[in-house]
Amino acid sequence: MDVNKGYEIAIIGCGPAGGCLAALLSLRGFRVLVFDDEKRPDLLVGESLLPPVVNLMRRLEIEDRVKAFSQHKPGVGFIHRGGLRLDFLFPEKSLGDTPNYSYNVPRPKFDELLRERAEELGATFVKRRAEVETGDGTEELRLSDACLAATPELDGKHPKLLIDATGRARLFARTLG
Repeated sequence: MDVNKGYEIAIIGCGPAGGCLAALLSLRGFRVLVFDDEKRPDLLVGESLLPPVVNLMRRLEIEDRVKAFSQHKPGVGFIHRGGLRLDFLFPEKSLGDTPNYSYNVPRPKFDELLRERAEELGATFVKRRAEVETGDGTEELRLSDACLAATPELDGKHPKLLIDATGRARLFARTLG
């Protein structure tokens, strides 16, 4: 990608939210730059996806790739501490076009696939932690001058939109206090 062209959007963080958003925005033709320091929490939860996520996989054309490394999930089961088990199948056609199944995914592999797909669709990734600071009145938040200087892909040009996909780190909220 031409570094002088400028990026419309910078996403900070590349878990499932950041990776999926980068892919969806790239699919729509936006120039997207993703800051990914490649650090992940020690405990990754949320590997059991819900049926609406399958529709996102289909939009991104990755369902077959997810299926290849995941466990098919037709519903959910609960086990009471007394030993009673309750199983619920996802109801067919109750949510319109939403399928009545989902997947249990190994989270690191799922994150990697979302990033790979975003790159295939044109998103650019930089391996660095983005630094943000409060703006000067015309903008609430901005990338720091040091971050702009250390990210040659930006060519000194600030993206039009910053998106916080840092999850529990809550970078924007912490910066704004």
